[in-house]
Parts: sequence; structure tokens; C-alpha cells
Amino acid sequence: MRRTSTVMLAVVAAAVFTVLLLVMQVSSQARIGLANTSWVEWAALTFLSGMILRLGLAVRAYLKGNKRELDMIKAARTLALAKAAEWTGAILFGRYLAATVVSAQDWSYGIRRLMTVQLGISAAAALALLVCGYIVERFCELPPPDADLPKGPGAHKAPQESPALGMSIGKNQHDQTD
Repeated sequence: MRRTSTVMLAVVAAAVFTVLLLVMQVSSQARIGLANTSWVEWAALTFLSGMILRLGLAVRAYLKGNKRELDMIKAARTLALAKAAEWTGAILFGRYLAATVVSAQDWSYGIRRLMTVQLGISAAAALALLVCGYIVERFCELPPPDADLPKGPGAHKAPQESPALGMSIGKNQHDQTD
């Protein structure tokens, strides 16, 4: 899987921001109310950010050699979740930021201040989701194939056979066939 481009994430966030800013401006002038956010939205985004980071740290520990075992399916799902978090975070960040800008234009109204603050917190939570997904995607990168191989003559040897086990040492348990 290729790395997610930071430029594409920024373009998506900017495009969503621009389109929704125009739509929300028009709807605000037509006296159509803005959709508010609740604490559940930013709490859920913050919780997801933490969980994705926690899963990513487990993969990172394994790749650094600090953890003995890791389910490869779980690692692949962590990578897919991180990628989804990046894109979702970019889209939601653009949406919440546009709503925050439109809501901030009516700062003089007391209820709009609270709404603007809530939208700002939601935008920050969406940005945290994007950043956590970005970081975890980097955690899940495998080192280059020859990075761990020793250099010098005789460095590339065939796997040793273990007489007691009847299988190659260093192979994954799932790679064995009977």
C-alpha cells in the first residue's frame, strides 16, 4: 500500500472547506440555520484518535523489536483504519472549519459564541483524527527489505533447519505447510 499524500489530504480538506463555506454562507444569508455539533461528536473523534494511536503503538513496538508477537491481520487492519482516519479527518476538518468560520461571523449573539466554540472543538478533534491516522500509517511502514540483512561475505545464508522442529527457523507459523 502506498503512503497517503499529505498534499492530497490538504487538497481534500481545502476543497471541502471551500465548497461548504460557500454553501453555508448562502444558507446563512437565506436564514437557514447551521447544523450544530454536540459533545458526542468531538468526544467520539477524540476516542477514535486515541484508539488508533494505541493500535499503532503496538505495531510500532513489534517493528522495533520490543514486542515478540503481532497478529499480521490486526496490523493490516490497523493500517487500513489509519488510512480511513486520515481521509475522514480531512473531510470532517474541512466541514467543521467552514461551519466555525460561518458561525463566528455572528459572534455578537450569545448562542452563536457557544456554537462557534463547539464547532471549533469539533474541528480540532477532526484534525487530531487526521494527525493520528497520519502518524499510525507511518508506524505501520515496513523497513526496506535489505535493511535488516547483515553486510559482508557470507551474509546471505539459507535458513537453518531445526532438527527438533523439522522446519526452518525464522519462518512465520502461518507459513508452514504440512
